Amino acid sequence: KLTGILKTLGFTPRDIIFIYVIHYFLLAIVFIPVGFIGTYYILHLIIESLRRTIGAIGIGLPLTPVFSMTFCLLLLTVFFASTAAGLKSGKIKPAEAIRYGAPGRNEHPWVFKGMLEKSFLPLLLMVGLRFTMENRRRTMVSFAVLLSTVFILSFSVNISSSLAALKNNKAAWGFENGDIQ
Repeated sequence: KLTGILKTLGFTPRDIIFIYVIHYFLLAIVFIPVGFIGTYYILHLIIESLRRTIGAIGIGLPLTPVFSMTFCLLLLTVFFASTAAGLKSGKIKPAEAIRYGAPGRNEHPWVFKGMLEKSFLPLLLMVGLRFTMENRRRTMVSFAVLLSTVFILSFSVNISSSLAALKNNKAAWGFENGDIQ
């Protein structure tokens, strides 16, 4: 609705893109460093635990270049994402934006239209299938997020157990069987 109001006040699509970029850029500049502060302490604890596990004492890991590169990449990502959102919202007609609050949806005929009344399956299952089929793009994105989450969790459990078992079998990791100086 705000986009529709801005367009009726005379804002061009370019102005709306600029508003989106400035809005999200300012949020990113404020909150990314806040996230880095928490990340720094967590990484410091993890690295110290890893150093104690393998016996490497006195080795420092500079995090400033990593954080500065990540900060720049995140700002670039925020810029492109906010530009894409601004382009999409700049194409909305003002009357539609004010009336509906979003662009009009393209209604696709539902494949299972008459099956809801005739089905022997539970109602919740049929409604879930209907919502899944109505917006396939959202379903695919949710599925991709689910797969990546499962991959990250299984990878982190694998790494965690490998690092915990490192002290028992240092030779498998390329270290001599004694303490590392």
